[in-house]
Amino acid sequence: MYPGLCTVFLSLVVSATIATVFGAYSFISMRLSIFDFRWNTLIFVVTHISFLTIMAAPLLLLLAMVLWCVCTSHRRAVACKSVYVLMLLFTAAALAVSMAGAIIVIYGASHKGSFFARELKKAWNSEIRRQTTLPCQIQFQLGCHGFEEGDCQKGSVTQNFRRCGTTCLPEHLPAKPQFNIERYPGCRAKMSDVFIQWNAILLAGATVAFVLSLVAAFFTCTSVSFEKDK
Repeated sequence: MYPGLCTVFLSLVVSATIATVFGAYSFISMRLSIFDFRWNTLIFVVTHISFLTIMAAPLLLLLAMVLWCVCTSHRRAVACKSVYVLMLLFTAAALAVSMAGAIIVIYGASHKGSFFARELKKAWNSEIRRQTTLPCQIQFQLGCHGFEEGDCQKGSVTQNFRRCGTTCLPEHLPAKPQFNIERYPGCRAKMSDVFIQWNAILLAGATVAFVLSLVAAFFTCTSVSFEKDK
């Protein structure tokens, strides 16, 4: 039995638990379109950091095994060389996939303004068309606060105000545009199916890692305890 495996697997259980909880929250919030940009960006980052920890755990386990092999007989060292190679390949592949996912999500979060702009504008336009009987200013306030005053000159907002017989003037726009899902429940942005599917994969991976690490920790720690009793 390699020493320290119980501690490694217990830390793996903690990381897997964090990733599963955050992944579940992120998936449910996106699925129901109940999300806040800043909070979900944090969720994405924390989830992927936890997931990277899960994927890095085999590397820590590998190093522990190598150090143990160096301190033991030549025969045992040779026996664990095959395990060394397998763990190295698995860790490299797992870290590559997880790092790629983290880079993609962090890149998307950092560019969320341009990435989600089309979805927000679609939701806002849909809400405006649904409330054509209200004054323009009220219509805008019930929609997504995602436009700057400069959008009026660009003509991207003006056409939506023609339905109520006026033009898009600066005084119709809020002083500080912002998106508040709780204050404006009618304005919900539909998340991209790609992000939902990716988060589902992340949640599934975190759940599997949690179950496997829990089983491994149980058998490893109980076997260590059993050896101590003997």
